[in-house]
Amino acid sequence: MNRLVIAEPGLECRASVVVPVCNEENNLRNCLNALLHQSLPHQFYEVVVLLNNCTDSSSQIARQFQQEHPAFALHLVERWLPKKNANVGTARRMLMEEASQRLPSSGAILSTDGDTTVASNWVARNLELLTSGMDAVGGDITLHPGDFAKLPASSRRQYTEDARYLSAVTRLESLLDPDPHDPWPRHHHHFGASLACTNALYTQVGGLPKADCLEDVAFVNAIMRADAKLRHSPDVTVVTAARTTGRARIGLASQLREWHASHEEPLVDSEPFLKTYFAWRAHLRAIWNCGTLLRNTTSHELANLIGMQCAVLQNQLETASTFGSLLQAIDLRGRLWHRTAPVRRVGKRAQVTEQITLLAESLLAAGHQSGSAPACSLPYAPIRNGRESIHVPDLQWRDNPGQVA
Repeated sequence: MNRLVIAEPGLECRASVVVPVCNEENNLRNCLNALLHQSLPHQFYEVVVLLNNCTDSSSQIARQFQQEHPAFALHLVERWLPKKNANVGTARRMLMEEASQRLPSSGAILSTDGDTTVASNWVARNLELLTSGMDAVGGDITLHPGDFAKLPASSRRQYTEDARYLSAVTRLESLLDPDPHDPWPRHHHHFGASLACTNALYTQVGGLPKADCLEDVAFVNAIMRADAKLRHSPDVTVVTAARTTGRARIGLASQLREWHASHEEPLVDSEPFLKTYFAWRAHLRAIWNCGTLLRNTTSHELANLIGMQCAVLQNQLETASTFGSLLQAIDLRGRLWHRTAPVRRVGKRAQVTEQITLLAESLLAAGHQSGSAPACSLPYAPIRNGRESIHVPDLQWRDNPGQVA
């Protein structure tokens, strides 16, 4: 791969901040200004901006900013990419590959966007978490208040309700299948506007996957398959633009447009389904953590639970290198989806949010300890059309049996 930046990083440089930019003349100066005024001294980080296919004044703004701050390690790269590659996925991958080549394995790659303003401690806080043992950090992303106020009322309402739902899901997950490296309080964001990782992890997972959009989601999926330590830190914050005309084929802007066009309450994973999934995932994780011998002795029971042939599951338990890869290989969520009664799969978002919130509050009130595994039984129950039988999970909570169903 051709290098984007000729100049070598400074001797004390510990992090490369990468910023893909395409036609961001209204936001770019604020983005660069926030990266300039960080609590961390400039010698410890650099900023690499890729201006691809810009037809507005973004390039001029960036060059002027560079001239105004000659001591700031700001590297500008201008490229006109062919149409098939002119997307944020390609641009971010080019930048992260460049950062990986510029840094030692102990270095940190920090990603943000040209329409995003990072907090003044953003670089420092990311580095603190990465040097303390985290492999990756997803920052908390909020929408610019002025932009948000200009959105259609339907988009604002849907965004707010979606955030409430995802926060409730995250809280329930932290109770039923907690990650010791990502404890509550935490958020649910892991997008390119605020995503950091060690260079060692970036190399380990094979870099940023090739995709024209949602490349950040694909990267986090690779991180999770590797069982890396991913922290959704509420202390790492950024503010991003809210608009219905975006640069990516699929992203925040397209989601805001979709919400505006929708006149119905969205259907989401129901409280019973999420409760079942998180509990069984914790059960599977406990089996994985017990070692090979116990995995083999419990594989028959687990195969019956999730509807797999015992030999197939046993092979997956023996050959998977990480829990994340095992989870993907057996498709636990998909199997539970098909084995759970249709009426238990989905519900209307506002109602489900309240149900999840009440469940979490009930668990806490009952003295539930995060991660304490429920006992699972699987009585048969007919599905709605009565033509076949499926297993419907019936969870009994050890913390307070009978009170939480």
